[in-house]
Amino acid sequence: MPGIQHVSECIGANADFSSRMVSLLSRQMQTFVYTSRNGLTKGLRRKGGLGFIPSKRADTDEVKFLQSLSFENKAVYDIGGFHGLMTIFFAKSARHVITYEANPEHVVHIWENIRVNRFQNVIIRAIALSSADGILTLSFDRSYSGAGTRNPALCNQARASGRALEQLSVAMTSLDEDIKRFHLPIPDFIKIDIEGMELDALRGMRNVLNTRKPDFYVELHGTSLDDKRANAAAVLSFLADYKYEIFSVEQKRNISSESSTGYERHIYCHSSG
Repeated sequence: MPGIQHVSECIGANADFSSRMVSLLSRQMQTFVYTSRNGLTKGLRRKGGLGFIPSKRADTDEVKFLQSLSFENKAVYDIGGFHGLMTIFFAKSARHVITYEANPEHVVHIWENIRVNRFQNVIIRAIALSSADGILTLSFDRSYSGAGTRNPALCNQARASGRALEQLSVAMTSLDEDIKRFHLPIPDFIKIDIEGMELDALRGMRNVLNTRKPDFYVELHGTSLDDKRANAAAVLSFLADYKYEIFSVEQKRNISSESSTGYERHIYCHSSG
């Protein structure tokens, strides 16, 4: 969300405060439809958000890297859809886009952004992904509901900052089971951004990993540098076991679970075997 990024940098140095303020500003614009001027959604129609604000800082490492990839004729899975900005970016060229988003409020935003662009190649799954079927309780700050998580450390961190958390119980399943039940296309590319629940989601797609070996784009989360380093090491180790080469988008180099510094935010994973 590059336009939002620019506004947040103008608000102040406190990243957490900035994110919540930007979220509140975005809510005020949620009925406004316009053509995005920034980042991955540039040239696409959007409903809500602040993408109409021009920003010279929109071309982040993440944006440039994703724009360098080809999704032509691929089945792309967007796990953690939020408002569907990456969904509509993928939908420009992908054969199919299957988006997972457990928060009902966000599902509405995704549908609206699909609708205003008239995309016909997107399936939305209003369910959480994990390692098995069950019920998941998400905790989130109402002023920044995009950061909904079940990660206890992230919840405790939010409470310690004085933020009041709301909770939402949602259905969850594994990707393997969802593909099997609904005959969904086998993924060629999977993007994951689910606030510290990455490893559980990966554990729920072992069949996909054993058969198709899709490429991955994963955003790593953690409450502190040590927590993020531990989470990154666990995710990287899991993927390395399936013979994936792992590229740090920010560091612009290949890394291993042993070389993880905890500063990696986005990783791209391609099968080497």
